[in-house]
This record gives sequence, structure tokens and C-alpha cells, in this order.
Amino acid sequence: MKLSTLKSLSLALVAGTALTAFTPAQAQNSNFAPGDILMAFRATGGQGSDTLVYVALGSGTSFRDATGNFLNIRNVGSTLSNTYGNSWFNRTDLFFGAVGAFSNATAGAPVNGDPRRTLYATNARTEVGTVGSSASTPWSISSNTVMTAGASDILSVSTRFDLDFTTAIATVSTSSNNNWATFTSDTLDFRTFNGGVESGFGANAFGSFGAAGTVEGALDLYRVAPQTNTTISNPNIGTYEGTFTINSAGDISFVAIPEPSSIVLLTLAAGAVFFAIRRKNQKKTAQV
Repeated sequence: MKLSTLKSLSLALVAGTALTAFTPAQAQNSNFAPGDILMAFRATGGQGSDTLVYVALGSGTSFRDATGNFLNIRNVGSTLSNTYGNSWFNRTDLFFGAVGAFSNATAGAPVNGDPRRTLYATNARTEVGTVGSSASTPWSISSNTVMTAGASDILSVSTRFDLDFTTAIATVSTSSNNNWATFTSDTLDFRTFNGGVESGFGANAFGSFGAAGTVEGALDLYRVAPQTNTTISNPNIGTYEGTFTINSAGDISFVAIPEPSSIVLLTLAAGAVFFAIRRKNQKKTAQV
């Protein structure tokens, strides 16, 4: 099992993140747009500790509305191997997480059903558990100030990715402005998420996780939305949307919450198998 345990205790000073309303600029990166989920990898020591790996995963609302799994969204294996070594998935000092936000503004119409300042953020999955259900603590945001701060910090990172790169996967120096490492720590990531949005790796695989197969790490994705653009419930609890996974080949997948109809079908199928086995055993007993 791979848990987030040895994260760096250092937090760089955050610059240029005043709580002013952010209006998404015209996208420069055709692989990324405001509101998309950005995944990042960072090492706290050893090979690659001066380099981050960013991966664009697609719109937050596509995961919110997912009715099925997204398998092999991106393959980042070669980039992770080149940056952190061929055994990157066995390192206890390598971490990954994902976030997304469209705007930090308190005015304006919702975007694709999400009020502005809606946050998407992962939390480390603690066990395989039941696939399709969360195995982590939902994010809870208690004030408008914190909600705006979280959106502002996420946008500081994602806007730089959007403006500085043209690819879906990129490597970034930890000395660059508004990079992921600047906003993550052991205590409060993006000034909002207590305990951090990342999970780690280790000597053993995380486990077998549904359609994604055997994976090295897993992150539960939560959506935290204000009631309106200007108000939030207190506390505002995130909703579980599904789980991101990564395997040793570097394939990133998203395992969605099964639709109720799928659960019913699986239950009926399991019941039919059980009934057939029971009938078979009854026949054998009768013949003895």
C-alpha cells in the first residue's frame, strides 16, 4: 500500500497570488483549458528533485459527469523514467496529486454547471477498498476566503502551464514562478487542503483496482462547489467523483462511480451465479 508519508516540510513563499478576481485568458495550450484537471509529480529528494512533471487530464466536468471509466487517459511512463529513474514507482520520496479550477471570481454565470470557484482536488486513497466508492476523507472548506484562496493558487499553477507549454505533458523546474511545489506542503496545500492533495509511492504496488488493473498509486477526486458564486455552506463538503490511478507503465486512468443501473445488473448477475451453483449442488445431493 502506498501512502503519502514523507512529503517535504518546506513551503516556498507564494508570490503574486493576491485574492483578485481571475478571468481565464485565451488558452495558449491546445491540450489544456481553464477548468481542466492538472496532475503533477514531484520528488522531495534524489534524482529529479529539481524537476516537476505536469500532465493535463481534461475538463473537471468530464470527470464529474463520467458514466464510465476513462482508461489510459495519458501515458507518462517515459517522462517519469527520464526524470525520476526507471523505478520511479518504487520511490518513497515521489508524490503526485491533481487539482483544477476555472475561476476565483464571485460574480458571473456558472460554467458547464459549476459555480465559479468550484474546486477539484484529489486526496490520497488509503486502501483499495470498494472500487467506485471513496477511501479517503472528503475535503471540507469552511469559508469564502479559503475557497477563493484555493481557486487563486490553483489558477496560478494552471495558468502558467497553459501559457508556457503547448503539450499535454511537460517538465517544469522547481525554481520557476508559480510552480506546483510552491503551493504544496505537509500542512496546507494551495492554502486550502489540510494534509495535502498528494499521494506517494513505495516498494509494493497499491493493488488491483477494478478496470485499471494493478496500480502503483490511487487518488480520490473530490469536487467542492459553492452554493452560489458568492456563498458557500459551512462547512462545504466535497463530493467524491471517482479515482485516478497510475500503473507501473505510467498509464493514468480514471475509475468512475458505477451507475445505479450497473450496480443492479452486477447484483443480479451475482445472484444468478449463486442460484445456479446452489441448484447444481442440490442436484448432486439428491443423486447421492
